[in-house]
Amino acid sequence: MSHSDYAHAAQLLPSLAWVQSDDSDLPSRIDSALALAYEQMPANHTFKLVEALAYRAKRRHGSIAPLQNALRNKDADVQFAAAEGLAKCGHADGVNILMATIDYNPDVEFRSCSVLAIGELLGSSDHQNQNQNADSPNASSPADNADKNLQVHTLYKAYDKLIKLAENDEHYLQDVASEALGRLAQGGDFEHSPHIFELLKSHLSDPAVHFTNPAIVHWLNGLRWLNTTPAWEQIRHYIRIHLDKAIFFRPQRHAVWLLQMNDSDANKALILDILKMSNLDRAVLMVAYTAAQKTWGSLASQIYPYDWAAIQSHNTDFIEETEHLSLKRIIDNSSIDELAAFITQHGAHLPADALTALQNAILAKQDMPTSQLTALITSSNTLTQHIGLCYLTQYPSSYLDKEMVATLQQRFDTASEQWHTLIDTINRSPTTINNSQWIDMVEQVGSTIKQLVWLIMRHVSITTAKGAVDKAATKQIVAMLSWLNDARQPLTITSIPLLSTTISDWWQQALLALLARPVADDKVLSSILPTLNVVSTATQSQLTYDNQALLGTVIARIEQSGTSTQKSIITVVRNALKNNALKHTGSSTEIPINQQLLQWIKAKDADALYHCANNDNMEMTVRIRAIEALGQLHDPNIEQWLTTLMAHENSDIQKLAYKVLRRWQRAMIRAQRKRPSSSIAAQSSQDSSQKSNQGEGDSQ
Repeated sequence: MSHSDYAHAAQLLPSLAWVQSDDSDLPSRIDSALALAYEQMPANHTFKLVEALAYRAKRRHGSIAPLQNALRNKDADVQFAAAEGLAKCGHADGVNILMATIDYNPDVEFRSCSVLAIGELLGSSDHQNQNQNADSPNASSPADNADKNLQVHTLYKAYDKLIKLAENDEHYLQDVASEALGRLAQGGDFEHSPHIFELLKSHLSDPAVHFTNPAIVHWLNGLRWLNTTPAWEQIRHYIRIHLDKAIFFRPQRHAVWLLQMNDSDANKALILDILKMSNLDRAVLMVAYTAAQKTWGSLASQIYPYDWAAIQSHNTDFIEETEHLSLKRIIDNSSIDELAAFITQHGAHLPADALTALQNAILAKQDMPTSQLTALITSSNTLTQHIGLCYLTQYPSSYLDKEMVATLQQRFDTASEQWHTLIDTINRSPTTINNSQWIDMVEQVGSTIKQLVWLIMRHVSITTAKGAVDKAATKQIVAMLSWLNDARQPLTITSIPLLSTTISDWWQQALLALLARPVADDKVLSSILPTLNVVSTATQSQLTYDNQALLGTVIARIEQSGTSTQKSIITVVRNALKNNALKHTGSSTEIPINQQLLQWIKAKDADALYHCANNDNMEMTVRIRAIEALGQLHDPNIEQWLTTLMAHENSDIQKLAYKVLRRWQRAMIRAQRKRPSSSIAAQSSQDSSQKSNQGEGDSQ
C-alpha cells in the first residue's frame, strides 16, 4: 500500500483475510490494515476488499465496522457484498439492501446469494450452532443487536417473499428460496415450519425432477437446516431410494455428505450400511467415509464402527484408499475376541485380501476363548472354518480335549458329505469340471479335510491319562485311514487331476502326521497296520511314489515297535546286517553302540544308520553322528529318511536333518552333472551307428 501498488495489494487480499494466528496482536493489525486499505484503495478494488473483510468477519471473528461503513458506498455491488457479509455474521444492518437486491439487481448470482444470506440471517442461532460444520463456524448469534419487534417483522416479511419464490415452479430463484426457508423454519419452531417441510418434501419427491438436477442440493440443504426428525427421515429416504438403484451423482453424494450434520443413531446406521455396499462407486463410498470420520473421529489408536464396515466393501479402489486407515487400525488395536467374533459373523462376505489380513492378525494373538474357536471351526463358511483350524493347529495342546476332538470329527463328517456331493455332481454332469464354482468348492473342501486329517492323525491323544490305550481314539484314526483309502478308489478320482492331486495331498498329510507322532505312540498304533498294509499292497489306485515311500517308513517304524518300545536298536540292525550277508566277528553279546556305529558307517549300511538316528532311546551324540553319516551315502531312500527326520519333535534333530539333506542333495546334483560328460562320446558314437543302420529320420 505504501508504494501504491494496488493491483498487487488486491491479489494479496484473500491470503491476508485467511491468516489465522494465536497471536492476539496480529488479528487487530490485519483489521487495521484492511480498514486503511478501504480508505485508500481505488474504487475498482473495493468489491474484492469488502469480500476479504466479510470473510475475515465470518471466519476469523474480525471487526464488522468496515462492513457497516461499506453499506453507505455508492456502488450497489459493494453495498450488496457488505450486507451479505453482515448477514452471515448475524447482523441485520443490511437486510433492506438484500431485499432490494432480490427484486432489482440484474445479476442472477447476487440475487441468489441475497436469498441465501437472508435465510442465514434469520435462522435460529441454536439451530445453526448445533449443525455447523467444523470448517464453517458462525461468528455470532444472528440479529443479536436488532430490536425484537423489528426482527419479527423482518422474519415474516422475508417469509412472505421467499415462499412466493419457492412455490413458483417457473422462477429461477425457487431452489435457493427453498433452502433459505429451511433456515427460516428455525428447527421447527417457526409457525410455518410444517408448510415449509411439506414444500421441501414435495420438491424432493417430484418424479419429474431428474436426479442430476442441481436444485436438489438446495432442497436437501433446506431439510438439513429445518433439522426436524421428519426432515432427516426424508433425507435418509431419498438416499435409500438411490442406494437401491445404485445411481449417485452430485446431488445424491451431497445427501450422503449431509448425514454428518446430525449424529442421530439413524444417520450413523445409514452411513455404516453405505460403507458395506459393494455396488457403489468409490466417490460415494469416500463421501460416506469422510462423513463417518467427522461423526466418530479418526484417531490412529482407536477402532471405530465405520472401520469394521469399511473393510467389508468389495470396491477395490475404495479398499486401496482406506486400508491404511481402517484395516490397519483393526489389526493394530483389536483384541482376539473382537477379531474372532467379527470373522465368525462376517467372514463369508469379506474380500479375500481383508480376510487374509485378519487371519494373519488373529494367528498372531494368543488365548482365544474356546467358545470363539469352536464357533469359527463350526461356521458354515469354509474359509472361516480354515481360520479356526489353522489357529487350532498352531495351539493344539491348549484346546484339544475330548469335546474339541468330537467337534473335529463332526466337522470331518460334514466335509466328507460335501466331498461326496461334489463327486456325485461331476459323475452326473462331467462338464461341471470346467465350472469355476465347483472348482472353488473342491479346493475349499479339500483344504478343510487336509487340515482335519493333520489335526486328528497328529494331535489326538491315543492314550488315557493313566497310560492305557484309548481305543476310541485309535478307532477314529483307523476310520479316517479307511475313508481316505475308499476316497482314492473311484475311476473319477484317477481320471481328474484336480481330484487325484487333492487326495494325494491328504495321504501325504496323514502319513507325515503319523511320522510326526512321538515314537512312544508307535506300539499303540499297531492296530492301524492292517489298514496300512491293505493300502500298501493294493494294485489299483496306487499311491504316488513319494507317498508310497512315506507309507513304507510308517509301516516299518510301527512294526519295529511291536514287542517293546525299549527294544535295542542293535538287535534290529544286527538282523539287517545279516540279511545283507555282512559278516561280523563279534560274539553273541551286544557290541558297544559307538563301535557298532563305526561298523555301520564302514559297511555303508544306510538302513541301520537311519534306524539309529530315528530311535529316541539313543544318546543324542550317537544320533547326530548317524545323521551326518547318512549324508555321505548314496542310498535312494536317504532323501525320504532325512525328510522324515525333519518332522521330528526334537528341534536339534530337525535342524541337523535339514542341513544334511541340503548337503546331500547338492552332492547328488554334482554327481549327476559329472556322469553325462564321460558318456557323451559313447552316446554320440552309438547314435551315429544307429543312423547308419536305420537310415535318416528313423530315430527320433
